[in-house]
Amino acid sequence: MLAAELHGKVAANEDILTSHVFSIFRYISDLSIPLAFLSCARNLHNQALSLDSLAEAEVVFWPRFSLRGGSRWREADALLRLTDAQGRRVAVVVEAKCHSGLSNVPGGGVGGEEKSPEDDLARSTFGHQLADEFCGIKCGDWQGLEHPLKPGEARFLIYVTQHYEMPRPELEEAVTEITKRPCQGPDCRLHAENSIYWVSWRDLHGVLSQGNRLKYCNHGQGRLLGDLRQVLEARGLMRYSLSLSRLATPGAYERICQYGFWSRLVSVGTYEGPFHQDSTPGAQAKC
Repeated sequence: MLAAELHGKVAANEDILTSHVFSIFRYISDLSIPLAFLSCARNLHNQALSLDSLAEAEVVFWPRFSLRGGSRWREADALLRLTDAQGRRVAVVVEAKCHSGLSNVPGGGVGGEEKSPEDDLARSTFGHQLADEFCGIKCGDWQGLEHPLKPGEARFLIYVTQHYEMPRPELEEAVTEITKRPCQGPDCRLHAENSIYWVSWRDLHGVLSQGNRLKYCNHGQGRLLGDLRQVLEARGLMRYSLSLSRLATPGAYERICQYGFWSRLVSVGTYEGPFHQDSTPGAQAKC
């Protein structure tokens, strides 16, 4: 699929990019590489997502969940199940955007038809996409998971976009929405500001550009990550930095700083516009 995108054979949409990036949790033996990407995530207090070294990772693409036992559902882009060397588990729901905005739904009209009276209660919770997904990872019912979420499992939401800086208004709106909601499970309102994170696709390009991170990958995995970096570059998803390599040597800038340089400048006189006429008696018009 990476080769197909690089050769223009598939549409470069958000779902394809999500598949490219988060599939590396499945196919790369050195989990420190995708972990380095997740560690670039920050919450509203500018705190990094603190994750220990990973022993195991599972990724589920486009899982569905419902809130408060209702039949209405949302679909997240990915759900990561991460396990460290001590056996501690972390669940991370991923909402990935590139050029589109959040799928917020006024009035809570999300997914399918109403099928039960509980949907009247669900309608009061659905709406803001990030708020829905945060409540989903905290106390939602997830469909089709091989290993159900456990009560003591740490849970976070990561919002991935193309921005250079955090889109704070969207995260702040989600937190505000969460504080208005009743919660039957663990109190989501107490943890929202600290547990909703943002990271840029551009941060992954920075990770993949560090050659030392690829030294433990075999040849095939290195080629895969190299292709992924090219895809990010083709989509313009990298961070730009000022290069000093093209600046001239200091000698080229020394002349204006030399003693007497400005004193040697000569006045060009008063500017005469194209319609100026000499008022001297006997003067003739100049051509």
